[in-house]
Amino acid sequence: MMELNALGLFPVVARLEHLRWTADELSIA
Repeated sequence: MMELNALGLFPVVARLEHLRWTADELSIA
């Protein structure tokens, strides 16, 4: 159950990380 939860949340976390990196690059640029 916990493993399925982690796998289900992984894409969401990856997307949030990507958005945060993009925001950092935009703020620097």
